[in-house]
Amino acid sequence: MAEPQGNFHVHPDAAPYDTSITDYLHNDPHIQNVCIGAVIGCGNQMLLIQRAEHDFAGLKWEVPGGACEHDKDKTILHSVEREVWEETGLHVRSIRRLVDFEEFQDIAGEKKGRYIWRKLTFQVEVEEGYGLDALEKRRVIEESIKMDPNEHCDWGWATKEDVEKCVWEKGKLDFMGLQQKTLLEGFAAMDMY
Repeated sequence: MAEPQGNFHVHPDAAPYDTSITDYLHNDPHIQNVCIGAVIGCGNQMLLIQRAEHDFAGLKWEVPGGACEHDKDKTILHSVEREVWEETGLHVRSIRRLVDFEEFQDIAGEKKGRYIWRKLTFQVEVEEGYGLDALEKRRVIEESIKMDPNEHCDWGWATKEDVEKCVWEKGKLDFMGLQQKTLLEGFAAMDMY
């Protein structure tokens, strides 16, 4: 499938984030930038991706996501669509709701003073496997995943229990910062649908 075109459905619970990055930042001046994450579920499992070893936070596990980009993204939700596609090759069908948000200070040290990011993580549904039972949906998603090895080196399906114990079939589940809390919030959101 081709590059995303912005044809995803926005559930009413996610509609407040269907706004430009500039407007969002203007309405909350204590933050300087926004990044996003996307919870992609299949049955009782969530898709996780592992950062490349040489990248910032190398070999840490996370949901697909990244920085909102003013020059590429019409809205925050378009950032979700773009990042899911760039990091997994999957296409967002719908954005259901905000799962979690966290604020953190820039840790790369590129900005002097207080530079605050807000990470917004959303529950999304992808086109690949839509309408199929969980087993078939998982197979279709797995066949569709395409990763840039300069950014991510592995992916897998984790259960809530895996995330709680920080161990799964691939070994230790090592997360960045508060990612474990966000993932558990993601499982709670998946249980709602």
